[in-house]
Amino acid sequence: MSYPPSDRRGRERHGDMPAIFIGVPPRNQYFTGREDLLRDIHERLTGKVTALVPHALHGHGGVGKTHLAIEYVHRYQSEYNLVCWISAEQPAIVRTAIADLAKRMNLPSLSPDDAIRSVLAALRQNQPYDRWLLVFDNVNMPKDIEDFL
Repeated sequence: MSYPPSDRRGRERHGDMPAIFIGVPPRNQYFTGREDLLRDIHERLTGKVTALVPHALHGHGGVGKTHLAIEYVHRYQSEYNLVCWISAEQPAIVRTAIADLAKRMNLPSLSPDDAIRSVLAALRQNQPYDRWLLVFDNVNMPKDIEDFL
């Protein structure tokens, strides 16, 4: 009998995919270049950290921030247990996406607010996923997502 491989903490893995992989757009097969930027992002996100620190890609619209983030996620997905891509144009969508994530993480919740609190607390404590990545795409104003950072 064959079982799916597990990560170092025994959670089921599906090949090179994280156990939870939600909402990530398809990879752009024509993406090229930006190797230095991708390496820099990877080093900042996976280096030795003692606290959770958000990282932002910022710049004018149309310069390729979203495509860079998509490429990063696809290239390094095997290093994460949980990856969730959240379209952040509207704060209500962010709240719904994080509340839905509670279900995928098998966290108990009675209301959307409880679900959001449960997800954020679990991620802060690295339980049950110790390597996770939330991508907030198209954030209009940083204050729109500050409750989730």
